[in-house]
Amino acid sequence: MAPEQARYFRKLSGVERFSLGVNAFAKFNADIFVEGESRLTTEMLQAAVNQVAEANPGSRVRLQGRLGFAKWVDSGLAPRVREIQAPGWDGRTAQGAAFLDEKFNAIAGGPVCEVIHVPGTPARIVFRSLHAAFDASAVFHWAAEIFRALRGETLQGSPCTYTDWDVMQKFREKVNREGVETYTGLNTARKLRGEGAGEKPSKTYLPVIACSAAREPGLRYIWRSVIFPTVIPNALAKAAIFLAEYVRRDASGQIAFNVPVDLRQRRVNVLSLGNLTGTLQIAVQPGDTARIFTRQLGQQLSNHVDCYQPFLIRLLLTWIPLGMMRAAIKAMEPWLYEMRPGAVTGGVTSIGPVPLHTLSAPQFDCTEIVAIPAYAGKMNLVVTSSDRHTVVSIVVPERYNFDGQFDALIETIRRDFGTKQAPAQARQDVTS
Repeated sequence: MAPEQARYFRKLSGVERFSLGVNAFAKFNADIFVEGESRLTTEMLQAAVNQVAEANPGSRVRLQGRLGFAKWVDSGLAPRVREIQAPGWDGRTAQGAAFLDEKFNAIAGGPVCEVIHVPGTPARIVFRSLHAAFDASAVFHWAAEIFRALRGETLQGSPCTYTDWDVMQKFREKVNREGVETYTGLNTARKLRGEGAGEKPSKTYLPVIACSAAREPGLRYIWRSVIFPTVIPNALAKAAIFLAEYVRRDASGQIAFNVPVDLRQRRVNVLSLGNLTGTLQIAVQPGDTARIFTRQLGQQLSNHVDCYQPFLIRLLLTWIPLGMMRAAIKAMEPWLYEMRPGAVTGGVTSIGPVPLHTLSAPQFDCTEIVAIPAYAGKMNLVVTSSDRHTVVSIVVPERYNFDGQFDALIETIRRDFGTKQAPAQARQDVTS
């Protein structure tokens, strides 16, 4: 008789606990969707999701325990597939798709992911996941597994139970302390130009667009996507420089972006459903190019800055009661609308290239892949690349569009970003 397999579980990391706190105020998810010609039924999708859950038990975890003893534990319950009619949804905004703003409630023992089947022409399949339990790489792996099941292929699974802290600890001796001290990237940028460090710079950063006056209480995010019919090489760096130049048309000051790094691909080469993400901060100075931005990324990766998490921060995130953490996050809401120390310009993320055939099946011909940026900070931009197209998606708090300023940015991106780019061989980016 074969021994019974141990029940899957992994620890809840400090960063994941913080993500649970953020989710209390705005849906904090890692969501993607695919578009295409479909002959799939909801029953077909549910059968594939059930099969994938057996090989990827991280998709069926529930939160158990408190404080630093909390962990994600396999519930044995596969994620559900829902069919929703959304004839008014164009897939480029959230308008007509109210289900996209629904929150997961992991604190109450609820699921951490689900699949939404939206029939139509094109049909859309939405893979929704709680960011506290999944990052972008995890949700893409999960979605790819579901399509492997639909194609009748062998599943890869995701047996690794590392947390982000586990990975960082493996590389703690390689973290360059000087690189950490210049974490914002401002001094790194100066050194790359051959300049001295000079005086310590102020750590306040310009937003990408001006914020409107408040009209009503509450925090709500909105997003837009723009699809370019070509593969734009080095799109992450080009997007960051494009945004910085847009800001500096009307303002002067410092600009810095958070850049997530997939610790699986970059550091440990494992298959995992979880939030295995490190973070870099990259400054953009006047006159910077995409090449300088990329060099800064490379230098910080060489310094293993993505593997740095101050022990005190980890301790606080692990042991502060969630109620106190939510109160602290709520108190920081004005930072979304003002220039406060440490509040960066925004986040920029690159996903791909993801070949369309990896998210296709005999019953579904994928024509587009769109990632919805996480609802956090002043602005988040995600570049998703397939082997045919580049998709730029941006999310901001709604107050950044009360006077149409966000829509003006989107139109500028639609008109000017990538206009001089020619199709190129897709390359694997470093971020998650």
